[in-house]
Amino acid sequence: MPGQAERAGAKIRVNGQTVGLTPVKLTVFAGEQSISAELPGRTVLDKRAGVAAQVEETVRFVFA
Repeated sequence: MPGQAERAGAKIRVNGQTVGLTPVKLTVFAGEQSISAELPGRTVLDKRAGVAAQVEETVRFVFA
């Protein structure tokens, strides 16, 4: 499940655990996942994603 933001370097968390900076690609367990993106000086963006087994998902964040 890649986590992307329109700006590189956003901190990505999956289920509360920091997993890296954008762009990031990782494998997660199937099921409901909580994903957040944080850029210094910006509001933290949160999303929920239902992930199916063996299916690649892309989560995109846009900081306004």
